[in-house]
Amino acid sequence: MVPALIAQISDIRQIGVRNGTNFLVISVAGLLGNPIAGQLVTRDGGGYTYLQVFCGCTMLGGGGIVCGGKVVVGGVEGCEGLDGVVLGGRS
Repeated sequence: MVPALIAQISDIRQIGVRNGTNFLVISVAGLLGNPIAGQLVTRDGGGYTYLQVFCGCTMLGGGGIVCGGKVVVGGVEGCEGLDGVVLGGRS
């Protein structure tokens, strides 16, 4: 689905570069995520608490990157649709 979306929003000359970059990011995450998850489960004695914390922190970091990108492109007004997030003193 993502390659089709990239093709839809990209100039015809940029589709390959943008899809390649997308697959690079996904492959790095896929290659590193499973061994990290395995080690966290092992260190937790078979439990999933450490893995849940890791996943939550990773999701918060990713959300921060997305919000940061929206702020860079559209200013603080670019994140007005984010409910419950404090930006510029507003909540």
